[in-house]
Amino acid sequence: MKRTILWKLAVVCFFGFSCAVPAAHAQFKLAAQKISLADTTTTPADPSVLTVNNDSPEIMALDVPPMPSSGYVLFSSNVFWTVDTTAAAPVRAFFPLRHIITSPAMPPGIVLVFSVPMANILHSSNGNGESLESGNTNDTEVITRDIFAQFLLAENPSLTQTSAAQIADALFKQGFHVSVSTRLNSRNIIDATVTNPNVSFFTEHGSN
Repeated sequence: MKRTILWKLAVVCFFGFSCAVPAAHAQFKLAAQKISLADTTTTPADPSVLTVNNDSPEIMALDVPPMPSSGYVLFSSNVFWTVDTTAAAPVRAFFPLRHIITSPAMPPGIVLVFSVPMANILHSSNGNGESLESGNTNDTEVITRDIFAQFLLAENPSLTQTSAAQIADALFKQGFHVSVSTRLNSRNIIDATVTNPNVSFFTEHGSN
């Protein structure tokens, strides 16, 4: 059986906002960080069938403390991933690292999740046969109260702009919990693995 190994390097700015931080905000202090030293593998029950929302167990979790005077939180992640394909076609894999946020600041039933894409693979024909595709994804994002409010509005139709802004502000004032996992949407994928994910949150230097 022919087997091909492909390596990729991705630097992602997923949210669509500038990754540059204003010069006045060029210094940060670490608020929370967690590194997993284990592999987490997601395996479809039947690789030949299109599978959606195949979520891994929680990989790790971290708590971001209150930061009421900070104008933003800087999110950073680094992760190595591998996707093992079958020899069949088409091959499809969308494999993001998910961050589920919870907090006493959020009313019951309110959802806040953001994802960083890792693998996004589509092969209409699989001339290489079975292959192992791998990469390292680095992501850095500046998240303000306004951006949190936009996420909240997108995921929670019951919220208004005012209520979303109030919750976003409360997240900065009260802090929040982040649960990290993966989600695999795939076809003709044997399994997908993340290795040593590193997630960090920074606040403005001098803020509290």
